[in-house]
Amino acid sequence: MRSAARFVVAAAVIASALTGCSNDEPPPKAQIEAPELGYTPIAADPARTAEDTMVLVAETVFSVRPLSEEPGDAWRRADPVLSETGTFPHRGPMVDVPRGRGQWFDWQGRGIERVVAHVKVTDEEHPADTDTVAARVLAVDLEEIGQDGTHYAGDSMTYYAMVTRSDPDDPWRVDSLMQP
Repeated sequence: MRSAARFVVAAAVIASALTGCSNDEPPPKAQIEAPELGYTPIAADPARTAEDTMVLVAETVFSVRPLSEEPGDAWRRADPVLSETGTFPHRGPMVDVPRGRGQWFDWQGRGIERVVAHVKVTDEEHPADTDTVAARVLAVDLEEIGQDGTHYAGDSMTYYAMVTRSDPDDPWRVDSLMQP
């Protein structure tokens, strides 16, 4: 009987130690980082305009983290807002980046932590919009950010973007995003 009592006491001591039998305050809750534009998955939204959809998708696919992700990750983040019929790099046999795989290796070699895309719709001529199709010319400026936080001016590019939708009440989806 004495060994059973010792076992119960020992078990209670161990349980107290493991559960932290103290009046200390609970550990602080984990900090939740706010999502960064361009680095989080996006979703189709019927309230978003055609131009806003184009800019959002371009900023998403051209904003990358060369040291911690693969070239197709940015395209996959944008996939919910890309048309199913469009031809996009992440859907092919080999994923590429705006200036080619060599650019990706260059960013990695120079220690570029993030590439942030700044996109705006230009005032260049474009076809007339319909209720289900819109096209624009986009100016894309890349900003490179090194591991030490240094900002570098990256490439400036022009892209043609076209968005489509089946019905005026449906969300816009990017059908093509290509260089001239």
